[in-house]
Amino acid sequence: MSKHERLQDKDVLQWQYANGVLAHVIAAQQKQIAMLEQQAMTDPLTQLPNRAAFRVALDREVALQGRHGEEMAPTSLLLVDIDNFKDINDNKGHQAGDKVLVAAADALTHRLRQADQAFRWAGDEFTVLLPKANLENAVAVADDIRQDFSGKTEGKTMSIGVCVIDPTLPGAGRANFKRADQALYYAKEQGRDQTATYDHVYQVHLDGGF
Repeated sequence: MSKHERLQDKDVLQWQYANGVLAHVIAAQQKQIAMLEQQAMTDPLTQLPNRAAFRVALDREVALQGRHGEEMAPTSLLLVDIDNFKDINDNKGHQAGDKVLVAAADALTHRLRQADQAFRWAGDEFTVLLPKANLENAVAVADDIRQDFSGKTEGKTMSIGVCVIDPTLPGAGRANFKRADQALYYAKEQGRDQTATYDHVYQVHLDGGF
């Protein structure tokens, strides 16, 4: 092998080594970016997906229902609120409040199927998306969540608003969230520690109340 050929082989080896190093650096950077993106979409206390993640998931679910609604089973939305949470923070301190929030997250994830998704919306509020769940199924899940939470927290309670996602509503993501919020408000108005549906709110509205 001539000196020129040896130099060519050396250049090839150096090029291969440099490519290998570059590929390793790129892979490490991509892994770091993915980790940062995951952290940006995760609530650090409960380790549930956060508000931003919920908005993405809700918009995706509304879009799926809009395209395939005739063929798909309904998706239900739960809006969950811990009753009298401010009193817990005020009387027992924020550390006790944090424990209650973690217990709520545990109750949510414990009662959900693999396809279901729970999120921390804000403060002491959580949201849940239940694909392939009609109103009756969703209410049963909500009641199970409330019972599990009460057992984990020595009798503390939560109220839950439920609606079935309607992709035909104008501004469907926000509109469906508002329906769940109205149902939650109705549950609070009726004395807390219960599940209410948007159908309850709608019927009361028809009757001229609320």
